[in-house]
Amino acid sequence: MKTKVLLILSFSVVLSGFVFAQKNDPVLMTVGKDKVQLSEFEYLYNKNNAGNVADKKTLSEYVDMFELFKLKVADAKAHGIDTTLAFRTELKQYRDQLAQQYLTDDAAQQAVVREAYNFMKEDLDVSHILIALSPQATPADTLAAYKKALAARTALKTEPFDSVAKRFSDDKMVQQNGGHFGWLTAFSTIYPFEKAAYALKAGEISQPVRSQVGYHIIKVNARRPDVGEIHIAHIFKTFDKNDLVKNQGNEKLMDSIYNRLLAGDAFGVLAVNFSDDKASGQNGGELQPFHTGQMMPEFEQQAFALQKIGDISKPFQTAYGLHIIKLLGKKPLGSFEELKPQIERQIQRDERSQAGKNAFIAKLKAQYKPVVLSENLADYYTFVNTEGGMNYPLDTTFFKKVENFNKPILKLNGKTYTQRDLNNFMRVYYMTRKTLPQDIIVDKVSEFEGRKLIELEDVQLENKYPDFKNLVREYHDGILLFDISNSEVWERSQTDTTGLVQFFAKNKDKYIWEKPHFKGTVVYCKDLEIYQRALKISQEIQPFEKEVIALNKEGVQVVRIERGLFAQGDNKEVDKQVFNNLENYEPDAQFPYSFVVGKNLGTIPEEYTDVRGQVTADYQDVLQAQWEKNLRVKYPVAVDEKVLKMIKEN
Repeated sequence: MKTKVLLILSFSVVLSGFVFAQKNDPVLMTVGKDKVQLSEFEYLYNKNNAGNVADKKTLSEYVDMFELFKLKVADAKAHGIDTTLAFRTELKQYRDQLAQQYLTDDAAQQAVVREAYNFMKEDLDVSHILIALSPQATPADTLAAYKKALAARTALKTEPFDSVAKRFSDDKMVQQNGGHFGWLTAFSTIYPFEKAAYALKAGEISQPVRSQVGYHIIKVNARRPDVGEIHIAHIFKTFDKNDLVKNQGNEKLMDSIYNRLLAGDAFGVLAVNFSDDKASGQNGGELQPFHTGQMMPEFEQQAFALQKIGDISKPFQTAYGLHIIKLLGKKPLGSFEELKPQIERQIQRDERSQAGKNAFIAKLKAQYKPVVLSENLADYYTFVNTEGGMNYPLDTTFFKKVENFNKPILKLNGKTYTQRDLNNFMRVYYMTRKTLPQDIIVDKVSEFEGRKLIELEDVQLENKYPDFKNLVREYHDGILLFDISNSEVWERSQTDTTGLVQFFAKNKDKYIWEKPHFKGTVVYCKDLEIYQRALKISQEIQPFEKEVIALNKEGVQVVRIERGLFAQGDNKEVDKQVFNNLENYEPDAQFPYSFVVGKNLGTIPEEYTDVRGQVTADYQDVLQAQWEKNLRVKYPVAVDEKVLKMIKEN
């Protein structure tokens, strides 16, 4: 696939910003039944003669080249290639990929990239309270969770954060950390949490913040400039709360290791010998570089406190055990340009990836003014809100209940979409971040509306954007060119054995070698007995190679063979036994006995397979020339010289 794309694009060199006038777009030439407008030719001509193109063509030269290109495209259409499923599928894949840049708001997408980088420039010390909420929570449960979050925030006005967190928070670590999350930076946590946290000043406490896991009360304890990336090694001993004797032994051992480090012992050697982190221990204790928010807060505090390369911490304890850390390196935050590709990749993994598309849909709404018939959503609400709102949408029961719904649901650009259209959409696109049944319906209607807006815009891209139209047509014709060329020239030159034989026979003198060649097999043997047996086989059986190789038994190699075409100087055994060249000859150390079986061709190839690559390439040229000659007869070409004069030489 990549080879085909490169071939298609090799017909042109990108020239950014080229726009042609559509109002006056006469027909420049007719190729068979196909009409080529001035705009199409001018677009490709300018691209092929841009300032950075080495092999520029005159207008006359390019007209000839363009005619051949279009003749081949016409021939591909005559063969029906453009009607095949394979062609249509491939072209659609290319077009869909190209269309993406026209179906998003790039400014909005770049804004979240810049936002993420701005977040990365600061670290936040954060505490939080989590009120967990299931994705399938009922309205009653959601309201209860929200009220609990408000109650926790109210309690923070008079009580310390850690005591409130221990009483209210559903975070599993709250009893150990009192809700203290520690330092974080961009991408350290889920986006709604991150965005809300960065909006707070030091000392501020947020209102309840909703995410896919529940409600959060966030407090920013402190803000600081980003401390960058750190590279460390560590020695680690486990901690077992149920084995006091073992823990005391590990504490003494770590004190001993620390003293040995101060005395000059190698950190890496001690890590290999003593660390319970076997993965890093085998690498001298070295860990992958990390930023704020990627390790336990107490571990990060010790690591980032080290100032100079080579500094070593005293033994310290975390929830997992005892550590000694050595600083290997520090790296400050890179520039926006340096980090932009990395940020864009990370954004693709969270909800920020939809920022550009959502902004684009908002623009389309303002342009097309779709109308959602909200009154007909009541049929869905009636179902999901019965029995206390316990009926969850998008499951089997839901679709069974709504399968006969068919009222109008959306009016867009003169077309009406029904509840049945929405149902079919929801069956395919059933994933949602919403939790309340009624919110899910609203979310799916909004998503359905957005997708129909995108589809409406998609079908108009060729009319709205000349550069898009030209590039899609370029792919269209390029795929046809590739497929017809493969059929008429490349594949045929590989499979037309009769043609290759005849061509070689007529042109044999073109392929004379400068050096003599030997065609056959070289047999190498481990000892004299094997040599005699292999030689006898070669004299009695043809072909003999399979039987000779069978002398190797149970994985013990006593014979090996080389088969092919050897020029003088390629193989020392052939040089000695065929070309009588004994200069600097030494037998193979492991297989000192050898013989050759085959034919000395001298400098004249015996058959086309002896020079297959050269013959095939030359035969391709012949097929290409014959094909192009036939095309000019088969499909008439007419060029309007008056229109041609409208084009300025580049």
